[in-house]
Amino acid sequence: MPARINELSYDGGAGDFVEIRVEAGADVSDLVLEVYGKTGPRSTLDATYAVGSGSFTTDGTYDYYVLSVPLEDGPRAGIALADDGAAIGSVFWGPTSPISVRGGSLDGTSQDSIGTPLRNNSTNSLVPDENGNWILNTPTVGSQNFPCLVEGTRILTPKGEAPIERLRTGDLVETLDHGAQPIRWIGCSEVSGLEEMAPIRIAPGVLDNRRAIEVSPQHRFLLAGWKCELLFGMEEVLTSAKSLLHEGLVERVPRPRVRYYHVLFDRHEIIFAEGSATESFHPGDFIFDQLSEQTRAEIVALFPELGADGEGYGETARLTLKAFEGHILAA
Repeated sequence: MPARINELSYDGGAGDFVEIRVEAGADVSDLVLEVYGKTGPRSTLDATYAVGSGSFTTDGTYDYYVLSVPLEDGPRAGIALADDGAAIGSVFWGPTSPISVRGGSLDGTSQDSIGTPLRNNSTNSLVPDENGNWILNTPTVGSQNFPCLVEGTRILTPKGEAPIERLRTGDLVETLDHGAQPIRWIGCSEVSGLEEMAPIRIAPGVLDNRRAIEVSPQHRFLLAGWKCELLFGMEEVLTSAKSLLHEGLVERVPRPRVRYYHVLFDRHEIIFAEGSATESFHPGDFIFDQLSEQTRAEIVALFPELGADGEGYGETARLTLKAFEGHILAA
């Protein structure tokens, strides 16, 4: 089974983590992450972790498992990826090279060190280049903290409402500004639903939604009325779900796993989810950087004008409020 160590950080500034990449749908029950630390002049197995216990995301081509585990910052520290007890990938760091290893799938071997590319509480991570060399990277750690809708959310189409997971590229969706528009791309991510990625639940009727609706914290809704015009000079604005938090009405609902969907059109659109006016996916700025390489390639193939940073997609459908502005409006 093709699998590899796809990203890691051991220095603390970005948080210690290891990301494992496998082919989409692959069985990872026999995959284990081995963590090694310094014991005298050697590196010794400290702990093992089942890869399947990590936070999960997918881009349709690859599945990603992210394990937040303690890693020593060297010398003579390292990790290995083992499949049914046999090492299939490893990386060791620190000023000492070669390193004598004891325990685990690498017992009795000698491993070269990549040196100390992360130092002084670095906020970077390491990823392998096309030649297998480990290079500095801005951490992505498999997370996708951008606007999206939870599985099961019903989206308005010309044929009525349909669960978002049943929609496909080319399907028509009703939009507020441009009528029925075809979906250009739809993505899905299954991630940990804890902490910053916990969904936010909007109770029925709060935002004209007929049923409760759950979204990612950054997902934005269309708000209108005299307060918008008074405070921001606009009849309608977009604000994130996390800026609308209110006990009993708009609340975080953590869970071990959550499946998020993102729907992309030719332009940023206002669509209707459970009757509530909300946004489609907008691949720009910080959001675009969080997408996997495969997903970015798919979207750039559809929209060549995006470029490397995703900024060529166009403006948002309405003025987007900053978090503190959303708090003011919600109050």
